[in-house]
Amino acid sequence: MFDASVEAVFRAWTTPEKLAAWAWGTLGKDVTAEVDLREGGHYRIETAGSNGSRMAFSGTYLEIAPPDRLVYTVTWQAPMGYDSPGELVTVEFSPQGEKTEVVFIHEGVPGTQARSEHVRGWNNTFDLLSKILE
Repeated sequence: MFDASVEAVFRAWTTPEKLAAWAWGTLGKDVTAEVDLREGGHYRIETAGSNGSRMAFSGTYLEIAPPDRLVYTVTWQAPMGYDSPGELVTVEFSPQGEKTEVVFIHEGVPGTQARSEHVRGWNNTFDLLSKILE
């Protein structure tokens, strides 16, 4: 649940400047984001790694239904500790008065350890998104 309108939360998910502010959570340093917001369009969100290298995740938008729903693929250009053959994210945004409920589904993450790391990472990014939306 985010304390912002559904339109504001959708924009935070789809605008390069806003994505760069939260998408890598507290790990993000010198974050850049590129967004081609159309079905079949691509996105890429990149950050500086601890050793000075660049890390990123990117993908393709499969479904865009503003401001209600996004579906996109995820490919990692970062040390994940597993092969990432086909990750898929579905995000649904629902107005709840002046707030927005977000249902977030991340499919295709192999193994229990990788899934728990993703839960920890996504919670970190959502905490930062919540602060940015306030």
